[in-house]
Amino acid sequence: MKLHRFYIEETVGNADQIRIASSGIGEQLQRVVKRKPGDNIIIFDNSGFEYEVVIIGYDNYTIICDVKKKTVNNILPKREVYLFASIVKKDKFEWIVEKGTELGVTHIIPVISARSEKKDLNTDRLKRISVEACEQSGRATIPEIADILNLDDAITLSKSKTPVVIAFHTDGEIFKKEEFSKEAVISAFIGPEGGWTPEEIEMFHKSGMAVRNLGPQVLRAETAVVAALAQLVF
Repeated sequence: MKLHRFYIEETVGNADQIRIASSGIGEQLQRVVKRKPGDNIIIFDNSGFEYEVVIIGYDNYTIICDVKKKTVNNILPKREVYLFASIVKKDKFEWIVEKGTELGVTHIIPVISARSEKKDLNTDRLKRISVEACEQSGRATIPEIADILNLDDAITLSKSKTPVVIAFHTDGEIFKKEEFSKEAVISAFIGPEGGWTPEEIEMFHKSGMAVRNLGPQVLRAETAVVAALAQLVF
């Protein structure tokens, strides 16, 4: 039987026993997947390790578990990628967070650009979506979801964090994966529906960013995120 995976906020470390004080996990284990004392589950704490534990018992919705096995989780991104994603409609941005997490992006920074359709996001909900994507995909590290930035501040942050910064746009040069070192930490900017404005493209060029396209077809913003990350992360 495939073991259910859960992210916990407690740090396990080298403990032999752990108390998981999460009503959400407790309710899911007891009422939804119906795990009983003696059953095993997998937990992870964002340390890069995951732990196979056996449920000893419940104290209301607190779960008491004995740690059976600690292993390094090898489902790790090959490259650290900062995704600067222009804000799009709520359901589409949530989809971007979910798929970006599954693909292994390490940082997600929402950006307000000239053609952004929304100006705000529910960051707590985005973090929950990211956690659920980690639980589902087998990943044991959760990407950092930053506060919303305007484009000027996003460009400044990207250049301070990564040696390579790429803005994807239909008028850019064709993206060639081999152009960039496999070890390079990369920032990737994806525009909104309607794309970047000419003024924004000029900003990218003046700041020294690489402007690249993903092919002749015009992609939706969320599709462009998946297409770019599939090449950058792996």
